[in-house]
Amino acid sequence: MDTSDLETSSAPADVVQHQYLASATGDLEAFRATVAPDVESTETADFSPSGTYRTPDGVMEQLAAACDQ
Repeated sequence: MDTSDLETSSAPADVVQHQYLASATGDLEAFRATVAPDVESTETADFSPSGTYRTPDGVMEQLAAACDQ
C-alpha cells in the first residue's frame, strides 16, 4: 500500500489510517505527527491507563503506558 498520500492528507479517514499504520509498525514518531496540538483523549476506568490526557505529549505518555501493560 502506498502511504505517501496519507502522510500529507488531513482528511479524518486518512489521519486515522495513518495512526493505525504507525501503531502497527511501532512508529511512534509517525503516530505523534498525526496528533493535533489541542488533542484530548479520555479512556474509561475499565481501560488501563484510565483518565483524560491532553496535548500530544500527554497522549504519547498514555500510549506508552498502555504499551507497557
